Amino acid sequence: MPTMRQRTEKWPSGQRLGRRVTDPVHSLYLAMLDSFLADPRKLLEWHAEARGTSGRPKRDLEVLKRAAVILTVTSWETFIENTLRWTFEDRLGAVTDPRELRGTFREVAREWMKRGKDLTHNPERLAEWSADGWKAVVQAALIYDLDRFHSPTSDTIRRMYLMYLEVEVTAKWRWRGVTSKSACEQLDALVRLRGRLTHRASAKGIFNYEAKAAVRLEDAVNAIKLVERLAQCTLLALPVYNTT
Repeated sequence: MPTMRQRTEKWPSGQRLGRRVTDPVHSLYLAMLDSFLADPRKLLEWHAEARGTSGRPKRDLEVLKRAAVILTVTSWETFIENTLRWTFEDRLGAVTDPRELRGTFREVAREWMKRGKDLTHNPERLAEWSADGWKAVVQAALIYDLDRFHSPTSDTIRRMYLMYLEVEVTAKWRWRGVTSKSACEQLDALVRLRGRLTHRASAKGIFNYEAKAAVRLEDAVNAIKLVERLAQCTLLALPVYNTT
């Protein structure tokens, strides 16, 4: 059964990212993620301080671990949205002909027609529009999909990065001791845990966190580490588009 657990290490307070990412823009994306993760890190620091070194932790402290997991997945979701949107905007700005977008343009045109547009505007006709025209359609398609992006699982991310950047990003999610398949399984387990914490009510429809999934401290710590790793691998997989 897939598990999000990795080898637990001592909590690295204030850990910084970006040792392998060298592109200035991608380094900025990592810096933003680092700032997003400051909140769950702080929650776990408070948990450690309140828990102390002996005895069973108070039940009231469970909320800190749950909140840390929820905020970590939210940070990951925002990171994915931002990197996809901004990288695609750079890609779109760097081309003058829709044929330079290859499969992306065809897929967007196909989906555009499915959503009830005039079928006389087939991909070939759409390509004949001015750059402002067809680029606006492609840009709108991305915004449409991002507005419906609520579950940052490996399959969803794979599909969106393939469609808009033509990059198989999840294939690059690997590091020492972890394969791409394992990384995807760990991410999906983390997203499912977030779902159990935020979407399921207890018996009789009463929203009660105490009845929801238990979160171990190692789950919350490893969630942050996993997101950090995945973010670095994601950025290393992305092309850099020269828009100057």
